[in-house]
Amino acid sequence: MVGPAAAGAARAYDHVVVGGGGAGCVVARRLAERGSAVLLLEAGPDDAGREDVADAGSWPAMLGGELDWGVSYAPSPQVAGRRIPLPRGRVLGGSSSTNAMLWYRGHPSDYDGWDLPGWGWADVAPRLELAERVLRVERPRDPHPVATALVDAVVAAGRQGAGGLAELAELTAAAEDDGAGGVRSRRWSTSRAYLRELPPLEQLPGSGSLTVVTGSPALRVEVEGGRATGVVHLLDGQPVTSALVSGGEVVLCAGAVETPRLLLASGVGDPADLARLGVPVVSALAGVGRNLQDHPLLEGVTLRLREPRGPVRDNGGGAVWNWRSASPRSDAPDLHCFVTQAACATPAVAQAHELDRSDPHLVGLGVGLMGSRSRGHLVVRDLAPGGAVDLHPGLLADPADRAALLEGLRDVLDLADGPVFSALGAQRLAPLPTLTSDTGDTDLEELMSLACTTFFHACGTAAMGRQDDGTAVLDPELRVRGVDGLRVADASAFPTVPTSNTLAPVVALAERAADLLVPWSVRR
Repeated sequence: MVGPAAAGAARAYDHVVVGGGGAGCVVARRLAERGSAVLLLEAGPDDAGREDVADAGSWPAMLGGELDWGVSYAPSPQVAGRRIPLPRGRVLGGSSSTNAMLWYRGHPSDYDGWDLPGWGWADVAPRLELAERVLRVERPRDPHPVATALVDAVVAAGRQGAGGLAELAELTAAAEDDGAGGVRSRRWSTSRAYLRELPPLEQLPGSGSLTVVTGSPALRVEVEGGRATGVVHLLDGQPVTSALVSGGEVVLCAGAVETPRLLLASGVGDPADLARLGVPVVSALAGVGRNLQDHPLLEGVTLRLREPRGPVRDNGGGAVWNWRSASPRSDAPDLHCFVTQAACATPAVAQAHELDRSDPHLVGLGVGLMGSRSRGHLVVRDLAPGGAVDLHPGLLADPADRAALLEGLRDVLDLADGPVFSALGAQRLAPLPTLTSDTGDTDLEELMSLACTTFFHACGTAAMGRQDDGTAVLDPELRVRGVDGLRVADASAFPTVPTSNTLAPVVALAERAADLLVPWSVRR
């Protein structure tokens, strides 16, 4: 591990990976295993030794804090004119170090639906299986009572197996000895799993080297004669260039906001955007920053139990329900419910219902639309890392999304008002009990506009596609069109958002990206 004061620019590299997050840690480690000299640049600090990162139940306190990029979605009429924070990890491990640790593969139709060579379910599934072993993915061993209550409620409602499944959640968190004769749930981020827990590179015959530089945000990719030659980044606050060897490649893994910013800063994007930013055109690609997608999440159902809920276990949830609406986008379950060992309410909902978040009796139910159709875009205002950017995700802009999520809200209200939660003495505080699954659309849609937020699953802003797709930024091998030696391997590459939490598909994409860059059979 190399800190921010290290001489990261003192040599040339086979690969420079920009962004040490959910994808970057995977790509960098796999390339180094295969003989490459790799430089991994991360804008944020190291995550090692941080208890707020390691403790699986502490993630909510990190949102909007020092390890967050601090961006927000712009207001829109569909969400009652509210600005919605979009948490994104600015730390080694990226959002895998700050998220809720839910691991969900998605559905085979998600990947087959991309209709791109090398990205079907048959290609992705083996990478998911590999990643699950590295990341210690497991279900809660001693689930919180409200987690089992969610599963029981779905069964009691006769919905188990009826186009969906409720189950204890798979998490990138594992039960470990707490040193006092018990166990505690500890996070397994991609930085922990791939950079610290796998065998050291020096123990692997034929491996290369991996230099990790934290506190070093990238400014742009250097391009000469249509080929990437290195990356300009800050080192000790000063710009330096880390160069590539002849034939080397830069891999952008900076996420759905910073990757488009870096592409634009490097002259890759819509010529109108580049002219506005004062950057000469290197490759005219109108799709950079377009196709922004996310899953809308409703945080609006909060219950008060008869007895205090007790200490937080696992990730503060522990169970999920995935099921199909009446008109899903594909064959995949498109609705998702999770339980929270705390209130589940946006600030607007909490204020309207006068919720006391410190009340130890509160639990919640979140409901999300995983098969969303709405699309948006981003506008970069400042090319500096973390600079001003307008994010317009279009949450609930598509009427089909509103209809499906309204259906999901009704289903979850039925669970909240059903016999399982009633047996726990649950009193529904939000929405008020006068709103039920039988309430008319207008009143429930008003609640949706106040309760809608992000699932933290921004993606699609540098999407891959076929040669005849004029909006695609990348080809199916993740190469940036018009620039040799430059690829993107993060969620911005997704053509459409999978019907899942995005960490699993991101890690699978990263594993395949490494295979595309340096196959296992190749040794340098």
